[in-house]
Amino acid sequence: MLTLTDEKWQQIKQVNKKVNAGIRYTSEDVDSWNIVLELNGDSPGDCDDYASTKRQLLIDLGFDWRDLRLATCWTKHDRDEWKNYHLVLVVDTNKGKLVLDNAWDDIDHMEDRKYLFHKIQDFTSVTGWRECDIV
Repeated sequence: MLTLTDEKWQQIKQVNKKVNAGIRYTSEDVDSWNIVLELNGDSPGDCDDYASTKRQLLIDLGFDWRDLRLATCWTKHDRDEWKNYHLVLVVDTNKGKLVLDNAWDDIDHMEDRKYLFHKIQDFTSVTGWRECDIV
């Protein structure tokens, strides 16, 4: 679990904004989880590319990979129906689980995000994933 210092908080916010601005959202026909190397605003990617890139940039800054987990969820875009399957990065800190999302630059606690979480990476599991207990 990451001890969230002011420096770490600033790095998390910086990475989230940099990646959100550096990738142009593009829906993919074939799902591929890529780390985008050129964050020039024109590099295409979808939610998994944003999340994977944020994770790698934080690891490059010295964050422990075990504190950076990908999580799947459903989002609501029409009325009350859970429609869109989505991927976000969750940073496990001493101040809660923080969600980094390509949909906006604000970073929320996992409990405060209005998503229906499905699975989260679990590095001790045989499958690498477990059901989320946050709804």
